[in-house]
Amino acid sequence: MLKIATAFSGGLAAPEFALRYENIKHEVVFACEWDKYARQQYLHFHGKPQTFYKDIKDLDATQYKNEIDLFVWGSPCQDLSLAGKRKGFDGAKSSLFREGARVMREMMPKCFIFENVKGLLSSNNGNDYKEVVSTFQKLGYHCTMQVMNTKDYGVPQNRERVFIVGFLDYNEHLGFEFEKPIKLTKKLRDILEDDVDEKYYLSDKQYKSLINPKYESMGMDRVNNIDDICNCLTTMEGGNREPKILQKERGFNKGGEHSICPTITINSFQENNYLLKNYRIRKLTPTECYRLQGVKDEDIDLVVSNTQAYKIAGNAISVNVMQSILRSIYKIKSVNLFYFINTTQKVEVC
Repeated sequence: MLKIATAFSGGLAAPEFALRYENIKHEVVFACEWDKYARQQYLHFHGKPQTFYKDIKDLDATQYKNEIDLFVWGSPCQDLSLAGKRKGFDGAKSSLFREGARVMREMMPKCFIFENVKGLLSSNNGNDYKEVVSTFQKLGYHCTMQVMNTKDYGVPQNRERVFIVGFLDYNEHLGFEFEKPIKLTKKLRDILEDDVDEKYYLSDKQYKSLINPKYESMGMDRVNNIDDICNCLTTMEGGNREPKILQKERGFNKGGEHSICPTITINSFQENNYLLKNYRIRKLTPTECYRLQGVKDEDIDLVVSNTQAYKIAGNAISVNVMQSILRSIYKIKSVNLFYFINTTQKVEVC
């Protein structure tokens, strides 16, 4: 049975879902998560790991020396993100990378998966990424890096993340290769719920904030086209930042039948030279966000507030991407029919 450990585990915990979906027998030796709401949701989704740490700074991993088969982690990314202040590893949160590296050094897992935002590659003029690679190499790991996008592995969300997979065994490293992207057959409309509560539709005040120039960062560019893919989910904290869609007053549901949106409608508005009539804007529901992170409907049972549920979804690794990586590590054939396409994605051997 595979022995795994995770740090900065989050409330969704993609590795645990992915292992389950790929039928890989495993036990979670430990997880580590600071946020109390994420801990609460983790426990409801996955049950209690053998040990559940709160603060990685208090985690003495020497007791796990040479016992962990797979360690999955990704330190906080706010100081590395293109949307942040780019303080890099000198920032208060992203400096926790060094704590995660300490944990790795103390226990030396056979294999690890490290995930972070694409901004890692350019943060601090590329020096933060160099530190990451150098840290893993000095520990004796042979690594491969690739930028992976959720939309390239079956789920309609544009979410690019850096993944580094490392092995202590050089032959295992040579045998590892990321799966090729597959042709996306789903659109955002395919993951939408049929019946949505009125509370998810924007009020007149919220709607006006979207088209007011002073709210540009929260504006119409964040309203998703349901016939396309969804923008990258974020932690969505405050300021009406939840992802949104434009929905016509009268349309068709997924079964092709007529459906009528709730009564209040936006008669018309002018935006980017397009005149739209009888449309409403609503937030994606938490369930839709978890679908966009690759969680199956039967597993979407949320026990935290909507605010925390959105945050947890935005902080997570996409389950479908994690499944792809696990298949490559453990040489599992997917049960899905893949239609492979050419890719120009960057693959780097560290």
